[in-house]
Amino acid sequence: MNTQLSHNDPDLRLARKIGSLTDSGLPLAEELRGETTWLDNLIDYKTDQLIEYNSDQRNAYNSDQPVTQSGLTWDELKNRLHTLPGSGEEIVPAIYTLRFWMAAAAVLLLALFIGIYLYTTSPTGPVLVESAGSQVEFTAPDGSRITLRPYSSVRELASHDGMLAYSVEGEAYFEVVHNPAREFRVETGSASVTVLGTRFTAGNIGGTSRIYLQNGSVRLTSLVSSESVILEPGFSAVVDADGNLMQPRPVTTEEAVGWLYEQLNFTARPAGDIIAELQHHFNIRIAIPASMAADTISGRILLDDAGRALEDAGIALGGRFEKRNDGSYVFIND
Repeated sequence: MNTQLSHNDPDLRLARKIGSLTDSGLPLAEELRGETTWLDNLIDYKTDQLIEYNSDQRNAYNSDQPVTQSGLTWDELKNRLHTLPGSGEEIVPAIYTLRFWMAAAAVLLLALFIGIYLYTTSPTGPVLVESAGSQVEFTAPDGSRITLRPYSSVRELASHDGMLAYSVEGEAYFEVVHNPAREFRVETGSASVTVLGTRFTAGNIGGTSRIYLQNGSVRLTSLVSSESVILEPGFSAVVDADGNLMQPRPVTTEEAVGWLYEQLNFTARPAGDIIAELQHHFNIRIAIPASMAADTISGRILLDDAGRALEDAGIALGGRFEKRNDGSYVFIND
């Protein structure tokens, strides 16, 4: 049974939003209102509790006497002050009831469990190597060589006698030393590749995970659907953003690893794929009409200079690219 949550699952979406707001420091109550009825009720309940007060606390505040609550300092309490409606007077909030704390604990536990799920299903680990505007080579502990495409990175997921595992952002070329006694695994986007000894590329550009096998043998697995396929040399396979594993197709070495030699070679590929590669390779933003994204084109683009590459891409698409004031490029159909 597939236990993977849908990308559109409301609880998963809410947990991601809570995590993002927490990291950004934005006020949770204002940003989360309207998400769900039960959360709105909790926010309203909290607000009602914060505007309640008792006469002892108010008198202590008006007499400028320090007030302590559960060991908190006066400065900490001042940060929790609210204003009574219509009074313009700041007050110290009342002690929260047990019911409120139980409700708040339930929300925190929900966010915690979903947070744990997100943590355990997302690539983690230290960044071993990353590249900026040029290729970078790295040698793994077992002697395997990894070449990173510009603006890419490799993280270490596991490193011990029985396994070496990495995750790739961007794209990388692997020359894996044959060793039957250990597993060599690479994750990128929604795809996982397991090998013994081989040469292959693994990349996640534009939300699509693409694997190319130059020689040897690899098993490609979707991390979403758990579908898998064993690639043969000279074949490439794709796992899309939704985790769907596409049928492998034959691809030339020149097309699959041309970026190693500062070239982008393509035969009958969608224009949107080519633009996504150029955006990643040069770390720039490029826009073409949505109606053109599925058009297939063929050709060769040199990658040694962004300006010349965009000029060649414009010719292949039947137009040109114009640079905007914000640094992005827009296609102009001549």
